Amino acid sequence: MRMIIFLLLSSILSPAYGYSFKEVVQTIETHPAVEALTQQAQRLKFESVAQSSWGDPKLRVRANNFPEDSLADNKTPMTGTQIILEQNFPLTTKYSHIENSYELMGEAKKHMALDQKRQLLKLLWDYSFAIRKLSKDQNILKQNYGWLKNMIKVSKRLYSNGKLSQQALLELQIRLAEVEADLSNTKYSLKEIHKNLNYIAQKSKGNLNLSSVPWSSLKVDLKKNPEQDEVEKALEKELKSTKSIVRARQLNYIPDVTLSVGYTKRSDEVDDVGNFVSAGIGFSLPLSSKRYAIADSAQANQIKVLNKLKDYRLRKSSLLKKLALEIRKSRSELSIIENKSLVFAKSARDITSKSYGLGGTSYIELLQAELKYQNLAIRKNKLEAELAGLQVKYLFLSGDKLI
Repeated sequence: MRMIIFLLLSSILSPAYGYSFKEVVQTIETHPAVEALTQQAQRLKFESVAQSSWGDPKLRVRANNFPEDSLADNKTPMTGTQIILEQNFPLTTKYSHIENSYELMGEAKKHMALDQKRQLLKLLWDYSFAIRKLSKDQNILKQNYGWLKNMIKVSKRLYSNGKLSQQALLELQIRLAEVEADLSNTKYSLKEIHKNLNYIAQKSKGNLNLSSVPWSSLKVDLKKNPEQDEVEKALEKELKSTKSIVRARQLNYIPDVTLSVGYTKRSDEVDDVGNFVSAGIGFSLPLSSKRYAIADSAQANQIKVLNKLKDYRLRKSSLLKKLALEIRKSRSELSIIENKSLVFAKSARDITSKSYGLGGTSYIELLQAELKYQNLAIRKNKLEAELAGLQVKYLFLSGDKLI
């Protein structure tokens, strides 16, 4: 009894720091886990510009053919100060493909950020189901605690009249203590889940207000064709990115050319030819195995991502079918427990308790009836939570709305 009083007082006197389901959904938008992926997408956008750049032009200044002893600029006609400007020019569209590849990877990261939001939202639902389940368990245990207290009063009267043994009375008191322990464990389990939920809500304390949860918004149509989820969209973007990079590596067989122009300032005292100008062109010879190895590596990566996408689609299809079967199974079992087993168990407990009060039933039968009803009621709560979790998982994987 002291435990029940403590639980009631703690719930009344402790300060209430509550937040709504909608508040948590809003905080998910700016959750660090989401922001990290969003910034990665932004980084890849900037990286696309950097990687597709032709590079900066190079400016070189050279002092050509100055005499070692005097460093005079009027001794030989080849002496002068030369300024050279160089710029790299591609002969193909490889840099456009590189830019496109990075942009597509950035889009893939955006889809992963959206997937992270959905994962956090799914986790919010899972925690909400767990809190609702434990709250219902708590109510069942409190009701059962009160019922057992009444049965102990009846047992004490039977014991005083010599119609019940001391062992029977002790067995009932032991059972009462077990329910009290279950209540205590449920209380701390609720606290633990609320603390876990604070990670998603980005709060240091507080509890979710269950009345704010839109339970009816979760509707699962098992006949509806699944849509693309964010992971599948991200993999498709990644595959397109690898195709662009493969094309860029193939075009890299054709080397870039470097064009240069030069201007040499000469002394007027040497001759009357004046200053010199020059031009040049240069390119690397694609003879090493490096270019070919890079291209082969890009193609291998493309095949890897393609197989990754195929595997994901196969696993997704298989898992959705499995989830649909589990949902139907849970719905069937829950219907039987709600409409039959639990109704019969409550009736059996009520009949047994009345008969026990008249001395017509043993304490063992009473405890069996009580335990059977409690276990079925808690089993019903567990099935409801499991079914809700399966439905959210199905909606998540099928790319459907979670709210």
